[in-house]
Amino acid sequence: ARAFGMGAGTTDANLYYGGSAAPTYYGQTENYNGTSWTEVADLNTGRGSAGGMGTSTAALCAGGRVSPPTDTSSSETWDGSSWTEGNDLNSERYSIANKGAGTSTAGLCAGGRNKGPGSYDALNEEYDGTSWSEVNDLNTARSGFAAAGTQTSALYFSGYTGSNQDLNESWNGNVWTEVNDLNTARRA
Repeated sequence: ARAFGMGAGTTDANLYYGGSAAPTYYGQTENYNGTSWTEVADLNTGRGSAGGMGTSTAALCAGGRVSPPTDTSSSETWDGSSWTEGNDLNSERYSIANKGAGTSTAGLCAGGRNKGPGSYDALNEEYDGTSWSEVNDLNTARSGFAAAGTQTSALYFSGYTGSNQDLNESWNGNVWTEVNDLNTARRA
């Protein structure tokens, strides 16, 4: 049992990995085949509150919080059977959208938290399958939000900036645009 894990895939083929049960961070990876969960190969570095995206056979895990509680910029890719350490994010952070936008070769990692209480990020990085590049930042720095879409067309919504947010931003592959807010402010 754990919280703040990351996810990738669909309802019929889902991957759930990492997570924490204070003060421990886990690397367990579980695969769902539409009926049951099966434990598969663990992340190289146990973590929670990282950016997760992709499918059950090609996933990406970026950033997060590791033991002892500290932020990380490391990223790993899943090939359907094992995790491989890849190039790091440009910035250490956690509380990134745990089911983010994109794939294991075209990912988007925006926002989150960095060192220190009350410090939120607007940073936005794209992954090309090899390395991360800084691109245009979110309009509002925040953490604990949800995301949907691809590297070139995404929504990042809700979040936390010291209070729950109803924010909704749309990414067109180049810039973020504030669009109609959620009806109810919330996070996580």
